Amino acid sequence: MEFLTAPKLHSFLKKVSLQTKPRVFGGSLKTYQREATLHAYPGVKVHVPTVVDICCSYLRIKATTTEGIFRVSGSLGRMRELQMYFEKNLILCPIPFEDLGLHPADVAGVLTRYLKMLPKAVIPPKFFHLFRQISSQLSDSDQALEYQALVNSLPTSNRDLLIYLLDFLSEMAQHAPKTLMDVNNLAKVFQPSILSLSQHALVPAEYNHSKEVLEFLILNFTSLTLYEPESPLPKRRSTSSLIRSWLNRSNSNSSYDFESPPKTPQASFTFFSRPKSQTSDCKLN
Repeated sequence: MEFLTAPKLHSFLKKVSLQTKPRVFGGSLKTYQREATLHAYPGVKVHVPTVVDICCSYLRIKATTTEGIFRVSGSLGRMRELQMYFEKNLILCPIPFEDLGLHPADVAGVLTRYLKMLPKAVIPPKFFHLFRQISSQLSDSDQALEYQALVNSLPTSNRDLLIYLLDFLSEMAQHAPKTLMDVNNLAKVFQPSILSLSQHALVPAEYNHSKEVLEFLILNFTSLTLYEPESPLPKRRSTSSLIRSWLNRSNSNSSYDFESPPKTPQASFTFFSRPKSQTSDCKLN
């Protein structure tokens, strides 16, 4: 029987810790919820994965004039190096963007890669059809109220990330004259990571439907009233019978087929609204 010496034992434990440590890219949102960066919006505080926060904060400053940002490919080598910074948890020290020779396209590529590697889309499958059932025949304000109820009904980690991304994308869309990335182009890039089902990947009609929903959310983000789930105001917590019945079925039956649309007729939501709020920007120090 071979006994492990101190150096061998240290090496063995190091290997085990590396093997058992959750991955950043490809890991679940809940895994890094406690390590996420806190941001405050009117009425709500959100925790955002540090990868997303660092990349978006950089792009808010450096990518406002980069033509085709998110559609122009970055350097695979530089993207791989930046990804390793996140995987090795080297974010405790400021990332040397300049020393690494990073281009905004590299950082944008790492951001989209992280989102694409999430086990599930930002909007979970059981909410997919609810978001797509809201009628476009309603006025923008009525649609915003219905989307508002759904956003605030999402699981906390998903809701927080969706709020942050919508804020980021609505800000980036303002630079479209220089970047050529308007709301339509941004929705094309981010829709697969935010609102999608795997079986719709090669169905153009389904893709366009989900993209239109995301476009509306980006354009009307500042019209959404956000609040914490434990809000004491009952009117602000009320949801339509459609949401209640759908969520009750999901909670009572873990094997329910969330990828099939609910048969409940679409209903309009009665919801408490507040004056339009402006969100605060997150900038690099």
